[in-house]
Amino acid sequence: MKPSLVLALTLAASACSTIDSPQTRATYGGNTDDAAMSAVENSASNRGIRVYWVHPPEKAATKTQSGG
Repeated sequence: MKPSLVLALTLAASACSTIDSPQTRATYGGNTDDAAMSAVENSASNRGIRVYWVHPPEKAATKTQSGG
C-alpha cells in the first residue's frame, strides 16, 4: 500500500472516532447524569457500539428534610 493511502485512511478513521465525543454531544438539560452517560458511552465505544440517547438518565433526586 502506498504511504499516502495509509495516511489518508488513518486520518479518516481517527476523524470518525471523535464524532461522538462528549464535547460534541448535544446538551439535554441541567438534570442529566453526565457521569452515567459517560460511563455507558465509554463502555459501548470500547465494544464498537454507538449510543444514541432517546431518554438520557437523570440525576437521582436528593432527599430534603422538611422543616417544621
